[in-house]
Amino acid sequence: MELYINGVLFAGYDDLTNVSTEIGGNLRAARKTEKCLDVTFKSGTQVQFCVDKGLMTFVVTLSDEYFNKTRGLLGTYNGNPEDDFTLPNGTVLSPDLTSSEIHYDFGLVCKCSH
Repeated sequence: MELYINGVLFAGYDDLTNVSTEIGGNLRAARKTEKCLDVTFKSGTQVQFCVDKGLMTFVVTLSDEYFNKTRGLLGTYNGNPEDDFTLPNGTVLSPDLTSSEIHYDFGLVCKCSH
């Protein structure tokens, strides 16, 4: 895996350990495993990136200051999964959507509204 910060390759990726290290640009990073990297932003928001079998996954963890202040593709950060599929116009879709409905009725609608 390679790590770019503001479009520049970060040369110290192989030296990262499981101890969070300042890597520039108000970012801290730690390698949790050979396949996973945790990046923490100044705001306290953390993103864990994992690569396995040619696929990348990520998990976003927000700091408490964002509680009840988000909407969009990553859901509503308020502890209520019933409103995670809130469209930009405020319409709340059912949490029981199929994968196809999530893609077409939620994902593409959110993407196209920006």
